[in-house]
Order: sequence, then C-alpha cells, then structure tokens
Amino acid sequence: MENAELRQGRARAIITSVCAVLRAARANTTVFVRDLTTPGADLTVVLQDATRMFCEAVSERHGENPICRWSPEWVESLLAHPEHCEDTLVRIENCLAPLAEHSITA
Repeated sequence: MENAELRQGRARAIITSVCAVLRAARANTTVFVRDLTTPGADLTVVLQDATRMFCEAVSERHGENPICRWSPEWVESLLAHPEHCEDTLVRIENCLAPLAEHSITA
C-alpha cells in the first residue's frame, strides 16, 4: 500500500486539476449558458473520491482516525468555489472547518 504522503500528493494533484477545469469552464462560458457549466456526475465523483483520499491521507499522517477530516462539505465547497481550491486543501490539512461562505447553501 502506498504511503500517506504519496496518496496525499496524488489526491492534491487530482483535486487541483479538477478545480482548474471548473475554473476554465466558468471563465469561458457566457452568462446565458452558465447552466451548462455545472459539473457532470463523473467530475463530481472524481472530486469526491480524490477529496476523501486526501482527507484520509492527511488523517493518517497525523495518526488520526482515517475519516475524521472527511466531510461532504469539502466537495461542495470545491465545486462551488474552485478558485479557493488551495485554501480549501490547506484548511483540510490544518483541520479547520469548511468556510460557510465557500460552501453551497440550501
């Protein structure tokens, strides 16, 4: 099994790549077709899996329960605000809660 540091690096690379795709799609779409830029199910699943892997790797590196840093709110935050990708990853690493203004509100 890969070590936690390697898994964390790979997950970070996937997450930052997905965020870059989301930012590019939003930047290159006019206001009239914004609904077409909502992430598809595949992209959402990739982001969810990578975020879970990232959280588990960070937890493992800190000797914590592997799921203690995981929350679906991280994925919602990344999908809603991919421009805050690095900040979100740092918050996970520092065991901080997702920012309310970065997450999707119902």
